[in-house]
Amino acid sequence: MRWWRWPIMSRSTLSDDPPQGTPPVQDSVFAYAKNDLDEIAPRHAHLLPELVIAFARPQGTNDGPARRHLKMLLEAHAYLYREVQVADLIGQVADKVSVIEGNPRREPLKGYERVLDLMQWGDELRSVVDPSAAAMLAIGEIRNIRAEVQREALEARLKGVAYIVRNLMQPREVALIRSVYKQRFFLVGVYQEADQRLKRLADRFVHDDDDPADATNNALHICEIDAGLRPSAGQFAADGSLNIDNTFHQADVFIDWSDRECIKVLDRWVKQLFGYPFGSPMPEESGMAYAYLAARCSVSLGRSVGAAITRPDGCLLAIGWNEIAQPGGGVYREGCPTDNRDHHRETDPSDDHRVTALAHFLKALLVAEWSEEDSTRLPDHAREWLKHVRKLMKDGQVTDVPRSAIRALPAISTLAATRLFNLIEFGRSVHAEMAAITDTSRRGIPIAGAQLFVTTFPCHECTRNIVASGISKVIYVEPYGKSMAPVLYDDLVAFKGSPASADDPSKVVFEPYVGISPKRFDELFSAVPRKYSLREVATNPRLAEGAVMDWNERTSTLRPSINGYASENNAVDPYFEIAKQIAENSIVRQLAPKLEGLKTTGNGGPAAAAGPDVDR
Repeated sequence: MRWWRWPIMSRSTLSDDPPQGTPPVQDSVFAYAKNDLDEIAPRHAHLLPELVIAFARPQGTNDGPARRHLKMLLEAHAYLYREVQVADLIGQVADKVSVIEGNPRREPLKGYERVLDLMQWGDELRSVVDPSAAAMLAIGEIRNIRAEVQREALEARLKGVAYIVRNLMQPREVALIRSVYKQRFFLVGVYQEADQRLKRLADRFVHDDDDPADATNNALHICEIDAGLRPSAGQFAADGSLNIDNTFHQADVFIDWSDRECIKVLDRWVKQLFGYPFGSPMPEESGMAYAYLAARCSVSLGRSVGAAITRPDGCLLAIGWNEIAQPGGGVYREGCPTDNRDHHRETDPSDDHRVTALAHFLKALLVAEWSEEDSTRLPDHAREWLKHVRKLMKDGQVTDVPRSAIRALPAISTLAATRLFNLIEFGRSVHAEMAAITDTSRRGIPIAGAQLFVTTFPCHECTRNIVASGISKVIYVEPYGKSMAPVLYDDLVAFKGSPASADDPSKVVFEPYVGISPKRFDELFSAVPRKYSLREVATNPRLAEGAVMDWNERTSTLRPSINGYASENNAVDPYFEIAKQIAENSIVRQLAPKLEGLKTTGNGGPAAAAGPDVDR
């Protein structure tokens, strides 16, 4: 008997026969064990490739044009387009829970009540089931309809399937779906100016017979819940509640619905998905890639931010990232002989100083001794109110404001969101924008008229220096709620989406990033053959020497870095499919028992299943 060298997956089955093509190894004793996957894999070999594309957009955004154009593009590449509406799935769960609890089915809700009801049920799911519960429902739906969708695509002789998930509104939803579908998942972020979104939402409520007098306030209420600024119900928002502001910037493709360039971005992205060999990043995409790479140099104890200054033609002038200033110029980076970054000091002084500032203020306000002269300077209403508050403190025998109590206050969401707990003035780091600007100053590089790409919206301190430096345009990805720039500098900066910032060529332009995210460059711009080899030319008389590859939509296939498997017949990687479906099954098994918990904690009524145009 001769044994063969082969990795042992299981000792349950031993075979004298090696796998096909396995070379024998002499003078060694190894066992080949048949893997269970060897039997499972052939059952998945017939599946067509699948893409999962999700949308993320703030409430009121008109994503219809983007979806229609994406559908046209995918169908041109012979892919079946199938939408999965998360709001529908949440509404179905709400109906089932209501029936289980013995409540009669209600008439379908409309307008503001309909949207708010779905939001509340979604947050209920996230609270009781899991912060990513909405994504779990979407994954379960994809699993449920796969057989039908695959059969439809095969009968139509299509090349693959694209599931379009509408809409993801919470960061953990994105993380879960990305973990299941890996490189075949893409998040599309759709931007529309805030005033336009608010008006569109209010108009929809009026169309659904809401009181016109309440429509604008109701629309604003919905947008604030959507952004994570207030809870959908109760007093405090949970960590897993709706939060589009923390979700949008995770997109792999950013588009502006109102921008004519939107169509170009979608066209370029889909072509790269399907292996177009001659695509490369646009100058704006390269600029954001420089900033994205710069951010990786930051180990700031706050957020990592990167910035890049380019000429209008895209040439790089400087980069910067938020980090501690280094004597002699610039900021510290890995490998510096002397390293005084905050993590070596093991503390962020900003947090300490914010707590100290508030403690000093409250102690001076409530328990410190005041002179009679100081009291007389106050208006009567202020003096009486303060006397009352201080008397309550004295009657309660409170003689101090303990620091331990102050540091505990951010545990309350409402207090944590106040500006006092979000002051940025006490940090030691040079901000990324200023690191880039001062770098050009040290090297004598003029930047008047240049563009600044930054991964996060600039703070108010950086904004005034950006204006003073002569930079003409700022392009950013992630919002930054602590920035007071739109309030303080609306006369100097044209903030896209701000009613106070009319188009004015004398102002510095701040606008959101549009294009492919740099984090997907490796996959979408990976190298593929761009011309026919001399060997191919030698065997095909119709090809000229040096001829470029012939690429078209109908015959194109998923780029190997996206498909995950490069085979001569473009077969789907069965092991990728197995892992994906195992993950789906596991998530569905976890979801079912958790939904049972909604019987006793649900908000007591069914939600109407959302129609195709209902926002979540």
